[in-house]
Amino acid sequence: MTYPDKERATDPSLLERLPASRSLGFEPEENRQWRHAFADFAARVWPVIAGIINDPEGGLTERQRQILFLYIIRRMPQKDIARCMGVKQCTVSRHLYGVKRNGKKVGGAVAKLRKICCGSDPPPEVEEALKGLARARAR
Repeated sequence: MTYPDKERATDPSLLERLPASRSLGFEPEENRQWRHAFADFAARVWPVIAGIINDPEGGLTERQRQILFLYIIRRMPQKDIARCMGVKQCTVSRHLYGVKRNGKKVGGAVAKLRKICCGSDPPPEVEEALKGLARARAR
């Protein structure tokens, strides 16, 4: 299929009659509200997560803390973390998500972090942020 080298003229009245919902950058109000609510949630929770990751007494091993920092805070892919730390990518994955031994899941920094943040006694900031997110979702 060939395309002409020049743009074709379009009748401006045709474009003016298109509804806004058909435009390329259109975002429904509900989606916009949810996006803002989630951004607010993340802004409130990130400092708590960073604090947990940086706390040597937070229940994570030193290696898990290092890998979580690079993976969550720095947003590095597992492959790059592995190269940086001189280990295989599967080792990074095991530190993040755990491994099954004798049919039981062992380790897993992400699961530990989730348990700390969303377990029976979550930090108050996380609990309040989750409630705010639920309120926004209910609207």
